[in-house]
Amino acid sequence: MVKRSHIAATRLQLTRLRLISHQINQLLGLMRLLMMISRRRRRSGKL
Repeated sequence: MVKRSHIAATRLQLTRLRLISHQINQLLGLMRLLMMISRRRRRSGKL
């Protein structure tokens, strides 16, 4: 019984970590897009 509950707890933690990592990846993607847009704007401004 203890082993089963421990496995269930680890599975919940893994799913939570996956969700958190997914959110972090989305945030990083948005940051990269913002950086690209800012760079493009700066280049167009110089030209």
